[in-house]
Amino acid sequence: MKIFTNLVTPFKEDGIIDYQAVDILIKRLAFQKNHCFIIGSLTGEGMFLNPLELKHLTQYICRRYELEVYVYILQESTKKAIEQINELNDIKGLSGYIIKVPDMVRYSNINIYKHLDLISVVTNKKIIVDFYHQDILENKFIEDLLKKHKNMTGVIVDKDFKNLLNIKKYVRDEFVLKMDNNY
Repeated sequence: MKIFTNLVTPFKEDGIIDYQAVDILIKRLAFQKNHCFIIGSLTGEGMFLNPLELKHLTQYICRRYELEVYVYILQESTKKAIEQINELNDIKGLSGYIIKVPDMVRYSNINIYKHLDLISVVTNKKIIVDFYHQDILENKFIEDLLKKHKNMTGVIVDKDFKNLLNIKKYVRDEFVLKMDNNY
């Protein structure tokens, strides 16, 4: 089982990323057998990192450590999500992206399918789709996306979409994805 850890971004008092604290945090977590990290995620500060800070932090971690590193894409707009991915795609060592499915009610099954389909085309890095707490997309759409895009390696949902078993999270491959917030 892989444990994906939402990495908290430490800041100095002046609002600048504290890279010394990043090193201490990663070394401590790696010592505790955490080797898959999510940057810019649900720890609160992810939405406040500007694109340059996010890219620099991701590059810093990927250059210094041999870990699985994912960036959480929080963008509701397909265009903005693709722009963000294009900014990060050239980072060596970046494993992939976790794509949050838009929360907006106006998105239909076909619009969410198009959103994920377009995003999957712009990168060859791994993509894990976060449907957690949402029953928006029908099973057939999820299965079609997983078949169509080899880089789409996982889906996070409330239940196993094939067997409809209630479980906390599900990932397509042999791995169960567990989000672990380390504050």
